[in-house]
Amino acid sequence: MSFATLSFATLGNSCRAIGLLLLAGFLSPQAQAVSTPVADQIAQTGTPVYSNLAQANHVFGFRFRVLQSGSIDRLGGYFSGAKEVVIVNEADSIVASAVVLGTSTEFSWSTLASPLLVETGQVYRVLVRVGANQTSAAAWSVSMPFTQGGIEVLSLEQGWTSNTNPQEWVGNAQPLSDPHVRGLVDIQFTAGSGPVDDPDDPPTPPVEPPDEPNQPPIAGDPYPATVGVVDSFGQVAPSGPLGMGFMAVRAYYRDFPRQSGECSMEVHDRYWVRDSSGVTHPTWHPPIDPQTGCRFAHEHGDDPRTSPNYQFAEGVPFGLTHGEAAGTMRHEDHVGHKVVVQNNWGLVSGNPQNGRQPDSGVIQRTGISCDWLSKIHQGSWSRDALANNAHEYLLNLRCTDGVQLRLKQLVTFGPPEIVTNMCDKPAVTGEAAALANPNRLSETFPSGVSATSGIEVLKALDGKREFACLKNLMSKNQLEELWKSDGVVEFPGGGFIQFSPYYVVSNPARYLDHEWAARGAADGYVSSIDLCFNDNSAYRGQPFGYCDSVPSALGQLSSADRQRDIRNPMNGTRRVIHPKSIVVYTANEAGNSSLIRYCTDRLGRNARILQSGACTNDEIEQLVSRSDRRQWNWNGSDVNSINVSGQLRGAGYLNEWVRDFSAPGIRYPN
Repeated sequence: MSFATLSFATLGNSCRAIGLLLLAGFLSPQAQAVSTPVADQIAQTGTPVYSNLAQANHVFGFRFRVLQSGSIDRLGGYFSGAKEVVIVNEADSIVASAVVLGTSTEFSWSTLASPLLVETGQVYRVLVRVGANQTSAAAWSVSMPFTQGGIEVLSLEQGWTSNTNPQEWVGNAQPLSDPHVRGLVDIQFTAGSGPVDDPDDPPTPPVEPPDEPNQPPIAGDPYPATVGVVDSFGQVAPSGPLGMGFMAVRAYYRDFPRQSGECSMEVHDRYWVRDSSGVTHPTWHPPIDPQTGCRFAHEHGDDPRTSPNYQFAEGVPFGLTHGEAAGTMRHEDHVGHKVVVQNNWGLVSGNPQNGRQPDSGVIQRTGISCDWLSKIHQGSWSRDALANNAHEYLLNLRCTDGVQLRLKQLVTFGPPEIVTNMCDKPAVTGEAAALANPNRLSETFPSGVSATSGIEVLKALDGKREFACLKNLMSKNQLEELWKSDGVVEFPGGGFIQFSPYYVVSNPARYLDHEWAARGAADGYVSSIDLCFNDNSAYRGQPFGYCDSVPSALGQLSSADRQRDIRNPMNGTRRVIHPKSIVVYTANEAGNSSLIRYCTDRLGRNARILQSGACTNDEIEQLVSRSDRRQWNWNGSDVNSINVSGQLRGAGYLNEWVRDFSAPGIRYPN
């Protein structure tokens, strides 16, 4: 050591660096980098982890490829209780396992009896079966694939089985099509400690990143990573003409003053996207600003940048359709804009809508896969969302059968001021107003919440907004607020588009009581959290299942205070989406282009084919493929489907595209 020190004292900077490298190589001839790929990725990206999730029969994990020979020394998981974590090879044989005693607050680890030596190019899966309800954890929007320390995580896996034998349940897990890590397991990998590659073997080719779109960045684009879209994700303040969405942002900051640690409006305004006409609109942002660490106190769902459709969609503007057109102006709050990204999901025939597993409906894969990027304004806290039936909706869909859609419109969700219920039997008695519409005798009730405006529906029995009945809540651990649109676009040549996906909120901040008049209330609006406490005489003695997650201390607060309390779990963060059928018949419309540009008003009506030029100021340009897809029985996706005795069964509308956007600092309104 003294020799090295004397030598370094007489050398220049370059030689000193070389000497240090030589010394490091002498002391450690084989560097051994240790990585835990999932835990490292979550820590580096700042992705929050949510605990106490999943059901006992869920199987979770991920598939990975070894990029550098080494060893797997420990297995880990972010879950509570003791669970067996296994590694399986491509033949579904278990090659290593360990029982991990976990906690609900961090990753826990268990050392393998013997390290598993792995070689470059080999592919494995690491899996765990949850085994007990609400004992798993999850992290949302972890982009796939990713590489950490010699391991490439290829895809996430999920399955469903009551079998407790690992030899049986390892084959049940299937790749997920979304970036949501629903069950957190991990490996500890040490690079360079495995078998040495044979020098006579040909070198393993490097893993090439996917090609980027061959399009140059746009001058002046603050966030050039989203090629072809001018946008900012926290970089700079907006400039030029501003859309109506910024009015909603200002109203939000005016009506709900910031608390300590929450982001200023100036920080919030740095998240925007510019449309083709040069108008700038607010767009998606994460719950926590990565630049300042401040909290926004609300969330907008999935990160649209994780969708292959982002450039095709031209970004995700909030409030684009709200401006005045043909006498229609719509004011919607800012926090209700919710983004959904679902990549590479399999289109299926069948209609598994009962939401139960494992006895849900049988489905069949069509062989068609799709990428979905949507944005719905679904305010799960306001009176306006229940009374006014028109809400902004953006849908961007591309499928392998050639179907493509780019829709931007105000869509109707049933008639104005009509909200239905999910009761097993008619729940309305003695209220003449509820029976005024003969088409809805068994399910309507007057909301008592008047709309300041609304839109006449084209197909009155198609769309709806509805809640679960009070009597059905005693056996449920969630509320259910379901929205289904009257989605139809009609073309001059007889063509049409039909869409009516389900959007469900399972923890809305407010509930609409269909028996409000009989209870003597002023209207049907009830704070969801109030249903859990005895100070509300209308619901005394009804032990609803979802109230188990409500802190008892909230019972000491007033109704208004407990609704706005940050501990209130009824804040609209838990949602489920079911795509239903997307029918496109445009094959006979004018022209011969494979993609049809057309113009509509802001309601998606009065469509006209755009042969040349641009739409008028009162119109919105839309896009659809020239297609003939008229299979009304193609009613969902294979996401979260299960195999029961050789039959593929769908997840149902409450278990299909499941989302939980709970994050630190989110509070009413969200």
